[in-house]
Amino acid sequence: MFQRTRSTLPYICRQCRAAEARRTHTTTTTTSSTHPTLPPPPPPSGAAYLANRRLIAIHGQDAAKFLQGIISNNVRAGDTKGFYAAFLTAQGRVLNDVFVYPLAGNKAWLARAAGEAQAQLQAGADAPAYLVEVDAAEAASLLQHIRRHKLRAKIAVRLLDADEAGVWSVWRESEKWTPYAGSFDSAATATPHGSSRHEADGSNSSNTDSPYLSLIDARAPGMGHRLLLPRSTHPSALSAAFSGLEDTSLGSYTVRRMLRGVAEGQAEMQRDAAFPLNSNLDAMGAVDFRKGCYIGQELTIRTHHTGVVRKRLLPCRIYALADARLADHPADVPLEYDAGYAGPTPPPDRDVAVLRNDRKAKNAGRWIRGLGN
Repeated sequence: MFQRTRSTLPYICRQCRAAEARRTHTTTTTTSSTHPTLPPPPPPSGAAYLANRRLIAIHGQDAAKFLQGIISNNVRAGDTKGFYAAFLTAQGRVLNDVFVYPLAGNKAWLARAAGEAQAQLQAGADAPAYLVEVDAAEAASLLQHIRRHKLRAKIAVRLLDADEAGVWSVWRESEKWTPYAGSFDSAATATPHGSSRHEADGSNSSNTDSPYLSLIDARAPGMGHRLLLPRSTHPSALSAAFSGLEDTSLGSYTVRRMLRGVAEGQAEMQRDAAFPLNSNLDAMGAVDFRKGCYIGQELTIRTHHTGVVRKRLLPCRIYALADARLADHPADVPLEYDAGYAGPTPPPDRDVAVLRNDRKAKNAGRWIRGLGN
């Protein structure tokens, strides 16, 4: 992103050279010949299969109580609405960001979640059950974390195979906060963003034998809905409500998400390193600051009440130095994606510095991850 050339003086002492190196940030330049093919821009209305997500099933008499003590959002017994949450370490750092789908009453999904333990589940069919959606690369680690804290809790936990169920993201740009009750044509109900739970009746009720589960993705305006479907099923095969949605790729979904400043997965929220408020989990509705004790609560609630958050994740765009718009009105340059971009791109997890002659200049931040510009 930034490049500083070495001084042309005939001699630079070792101390000054080391100081100059600390102030210099060099990025890796990628061109169209070495840059992988960038995804197309996201369509106004689309459906994307999220192959980078996996599901963990938790069911049993103590499932709600167990989750209440281990995740950052409030788990209400008997609730049928899905929600966004996070698993934290005891020091208040992020382990995993997750979506939680209650399964109460949905026999088809209860049987799918139970798997080999189906006979055991039928013996306690009224017991709470949940599906936890997590980054696929971290699914095994989260499963181990859950089992480590299970102790004597009366629950059964298993990781669903990738071919058992799939996660989809669907959206329509014209419907920012439309509740979802089986049809995209239902009347819109505005719900303020920023509460710990999206309270609109927008998730598919799980007390039926519906072939799919859904929830409103309330992390940012216009993120649409998330669907859980049998792996071989396409959204268009379920209902006419999904007609007119253009099939798109995971890459296009990622671009759309990044443009809204929504981080996802542990490539962007570094496991056991990032804090929930630094990752905007509070703004995205993953933290309920009114709930009781859970793992990682102490530091999270203290940071919230002090009101001091020194770092935040923000969407950024890379511009060419020759872009005339930056010289004229830099504040008016839109944050937009360029699928044909072939300029320099910082490598992941790299400090970004503002290059000045002042030796005390501080880093402007850290480039976490990006696609193209």
